[in-house]
Amino acid sequence: MIVVEELIWKIIKENAAVATDQVEYRRKHNELIERYKCLKEKQESVEADRQQKKVRIEKIRISMETLRNQETLIDELDEVLWTTLIENVVVKDHSIEFIFKDGTEIQRKL
Repeated sequence: MIVVEELIWKIIKENAAVATDQVEYRRKHNELIERYKCLKEKQESVEADRQQKKVRIEKIRISMETLRNQETLIDELDEVLWTTLIENVVVKDHSIEFIFKDGTEIQRKL
């Protein structure tokens, strides 16, 4: 992206210093601006993906910590554990799907 920014500034300075065909200048300028926009969108997408992964890692860490802190084996419904680990449960005609806060999904037939 920095290279494209430098190229944009270069043609702007060149246009200001030397008589230049304005049609050709605008074409080059617009082309560079489009390249810049595409790169910027890609960078923002990568950053959003990175942030989502950080959030998921933190949710997994919390889930693992919650399970490690259990003093005994789980043999009955623990509401605190349930609300800590489960994001959503989807019940369909012949299946049930558990969606955990760490993003894990488990589906079972009924």
